[in-house]
Amino acid sequence: MRPIALNSSIAFGAESLGAVLEQVRPHSSPIHHLADVKLEPPYNKLKIAEYLKQHHVRTTGDNTFDDCLFQSVLFTNFFEKVDNGELKPGQPEHDKPALYLLKKSVELLQPLHVKIEATCKQYDNMLLNSPPALRATLEQELKFVQGMAARFAELESDLINALSSPLQDFQPTRNKACFLLFAHAMLADAVNAVQGWMDDLASDVPQTSRLRLLLQPIEESMVRSYVTRNESRSNLFSAGPLKPADEKLCKKGLTSLKLDGIESFTVPSFSGSGSQGVLSILHGIFHGKCLLSAAANQPYAVHDNYYKQQHLSTLRHDCEHLETMIGTQVFSSLAPKLMPIFAKLEDPESNLPAQDVKKDLVVLFHMLHENPAELTLLSTLNPKKSFLDCAKKFFNRASVVADMIPLLNKVGFSIAPIDEQSSAEDKVTCYEAVAQATNTLWMEFRVRHAVELKESKLFAKLPNFLND
Repeated sequence: MRPIALNSSIAFGAESLGAVLEQVRPHSSPIHHLADVKLEPPYNKLKIAEYLKQHHVRTTGDNTFDDCLFQSVLFTNFFEKVDNGELKPGQPEHDKPALYLLKKSVELLQPLHVKIEATCKQYDNMLLNSPPALRATLEQELKFVQGMAARFAELESDLINALSSPLQDFQPTRNKACFLLFAHAMLADAVNAVQGWMDDLASDVPQTSRLRLLLQPIEESMVRSYVTRNESRSNLFSAGPLKPADEKLCKKGLTSLKLDGIESFTVPSFSGSGSQGVLSILHGIFHGKCLLSAAANQPYAVHDNYYKQQHLSTLRHDCEHLETMIGTQVFSSLAPKLMPIFAKLEDPESNLPAQDVKKDLVVLFHMLHENPAELTLLSTLNPKKSFLDCAKKFFNRASVVADMIPLLNKVGFSIAPIDEQSSAEDKVTCYEAVAQATNTLWMEFRVRHAVELKESKLFAKLPNFLND
């Protein structure tokens, strides 16, 4: 019998196992699965180092973060020139980054191929070999499981065909790259939910008969819409534009504030855990962009696992930072005024002490990415407010200090981590230590960059930021 969940015929809206519609795009490539794809990287370590040096960007010394930093620089430049019409298919400056994007897409989707195939085979086995009552329970989610498999099969087929077609046929755009991250995140959360649901059904005491995604309502609606609605979907690896259904879904994921043109502020980033690195994020910010990061494997436990390592929730957390930075004028006002400082820190030829550079990058990261609403002049009504006042107000929860503690400890501090189960006394002590440490970095920062800060006039209305 042909597999049910992995059937190349997929039942969007089917009411029985036999009601299927032929919808998955056929392969034109001799390769039929991403697991079989092996690509030589268009940029090796030497080329990456040369590219970063050419753009006056220092390396971090960490291979993972240097890879993300390279993506930040490369894709920021690439999509800006694509948007402006400066790059066209057939030009080396276009085709080489496009090939790199294809490679990163393969790296992103390969683990998902393995997971979906294994989960669907397990579903088929349970469906065909279970008692009638359990079979009926499993059939309730047949539409969801088949839709999940179908959507991935489309992505896989389109990517494989792009790899076997002339590179000129692949015309990446910012919004298609952005939606690829959302498509991956939705499918990754979907297959994890199906796996967890089947494991629960197979246990001695099942907790529920219904499939639960454990996402926020808006995110669950996105996933269910994507995998079950019979709508025409985009070929993200073709010359065609993003189709209306995907464009709408992408905008829904990007912003809850319905900000027009928000996708123009995005740059895709790919890594195993979704972790990007401070310098990668700051490079994007100082060039008017926010990195949206996809995790090929398990997402990192952002804010002490506040987002439960869910792919879509973690990706949309990046979008929340983007909304905040737009609302606090980070891109339009704050970053441009601090650009002379960042340019020195980023440039390897500035010959600044490495530890001072790391400290100052942590300060900029905190000010512009983590806490722009509190540390800018745009919302404060108290001219006597100091940097320390802002830090104490901001670092008041275990989930907030969780990500700052490792950064501070890397630049010379020694702060013990806490979690939500820590005692109230330990939490208060930790919050105070993180605030004081961050303020210490700021006091050093403002001395090293006193001239630039004065010329920026950024803290003209907050004199206590510069003078205690």
